[in-house]
Amino acid sequence: MDTSYSKRNIVIALILLVAVIVGIILIIRYRSTPETVTPLPEVDWDSKTTEVATALTAAFPDLTIAERSEVSIASKEELTGDSQTEALVFTGTGGASTDILTLVQIKDEVVRVLKWKKKDGTIAPVQLIEGAAALYDDSVGTSPSEDAIYQGSVVRNGDGEVTGCTLDAYKWNSITELFEYDTAMSESVGTDYCEAMSRLTI
Repeated sequence: MDTSYSKRNIVIALILLVAVIVGIILIIRYRSTPETVTPLPEVDWDSKTTEVATALTAAFPDLTIAERSEVSIASKEELTGDSQTEALVFTGTGGASTDILTLVQIKDEVVRVLKWKKKDGTIAPVQLIEGAAALYDDSVGTSPSEDAIYQGSVVRNGDGEVTGCTLDAYKWNSITELFEYDTAMSESVGTDYCEAMSRLTI
């Protein structure tokens, strides 16, 4: 029996085994290492109202942007999980006692109006309504922790009692890049919203 040949096979087998073990360790270490996400630069929204107005005019051909007032920034919040703030903006138009708002973000250094997918499946630019009168109250809400936006609506009778209340919640989907209607969130947040509005007297 050729013992040198057997020893050589054993050595080769050991080398291969070590290589496999090292490879497994490296794979595990690679997969367990969190990816480093480079934060996007902060947006100076207050200096971009002209660009925002241009984007709104293109996105809403049926609206007269800045009809009643200048386009302005209502709030700045991070709502899409990309570490960069989006802006909730007043379009400068609306109804007799309501304002129309929308959401914009910077994409490839260009201002763009974000879109939503409504309950009926319609996809369109986000168009939120805010305002109140004696018999109704429309409100807008956001939740950065949930990447969500809310549209609430309350109807009251002549005595100020709530006779109707709804809340639609839209959660950001990073794959479709849409705020999509979320049934479960609409129900859970809507319950709290409507209970709170019922306790308010006007």
